[in-house]
Amino acid sequence: MLDVQYRMHEMIMQYFSRQLYHSRLKCDPSVAAHLLSDLPHVKENATTVEPLVVLDTAGLNMQVPSCPVNLSIMRVGGRRREGSGQWW
Repeated sequence: MLDVQYRMHEMIMQYFSRQLYHSRLKCDPSVAAHLLSDLPHVKENATTVEPLVVLDTAGLNMQVPSCPVNLSIMRVGGRRREGSGQWW
């Protein structure tokens, strides 16, 4: 059975560890804190400094907007949800 993974941020890996590996899956330290903003040529912004970002596309009718829209950004880990004033 897999016991060390080398691809996911630790926060994301914890879900799979609990659900599929009886909490035995561990994250290698070399990837435990990886973020998109750590990559060369990737600028820091609200979507690149979090390990997981879920975009709320409700109300967009699954269409690609032709101009920028105010999407809500949900940050994982009990932080605020931008654009909605809600806390998770």
